[in-house]
Amino acid sequence: MAVAILPILFSIYLLIWINSFYDNGYLKTESEVKEIYIRIVNCAMAFSVVALPAIGYAADKLPLKYLVPFSFFLRGAIGTAFLMLVHTPDGIWTILVVLGLITCTTMENVMIQKLFMNGLPDATRGTMIGVFHLFGQLGQIFFTLACVSLIQKHGTKSPFALVLISDVILFLAGAVLGGLGYLDKPKETRPEIEFPHITSDL
Repeated sequence: MAVAILPILFSIYLLIWINSFYDNGYLKTESEVKEIYIRIVNCAMAFSVVALPAIGYAADKLPLKYLVPFSFFLRGAIGTAFLMLVHTPDGIWTILVVLGLITCTTMENVMIQKLFMNGLPDATRGTMIGVFHLFGQLGQIFFTLACVSLIQKHGTKSPFALVLISDVILFLAGAVLGGLGYLDKPKETRPEIEFPHITSDL
């Protein structure tokens, strides 16, 4: 779930959070809500596009047993900053924190997909990729159902708190699995070369 919620977290629940400041009177018009949302998302997505090549390069060159837990830890830390320190939608601090959340979510997606692809056999690669995306869609559904209830009970920041809890759990799981060697890149096995048996009659 935690790596598949980028579209709905920042297209729906970020907008709901910003719109709550119009409901409480902090923002005077709905056009302010739209302008702030567009500014935040445009800045964050532009930075993500620039950062993607570096993230992909890191995924190829650095050990995933460190990168996977680190990506969850980093988003968890930035998510904590969002929950504790961001109180208005129109400050530069809000843009920076949301920029970090989107970038870290992109990083998680790249690292998890890289980890998943490493061990896929050629014969079932397409099937396994389909299963991977199926579980991503199921995660989005469960996340949406949970957020509907959370927003009603705990406010518009609660979806981000749910992501933070998921990040903490996945960071701990990734650290344990990485320490046990389960996140290491599988060793490449080369087929043995068979030489024809040559006999000579003397």
